Amino acid sequence: MLLKSSIDKILFVILLVNKKDIIIIIIIIIIIIIIIIIIIIIIIIIIIIIIIIIIIIIITIIISFY
Repeated sequence: MLLKSSIDKILFVILLVNKKDIIIIIIIIIIIIIIIIIIIIIIIIIIIIIIIIIIIIIITIIISFY
């Protein structure tokens, strides 16, 4: 629902501006989307690294007890 209202606002803004500005807006939107995707990927990588570290720690703890 939030996404829909955002899209409606973007479309409304696009209707207000002229054609040259539309291209600029589209480029800005694409850049923002790319940045968001990169951030999400980085977060996922960090989470995976943390999980791997935790697993290694757990394994070493288990091994040290034997």
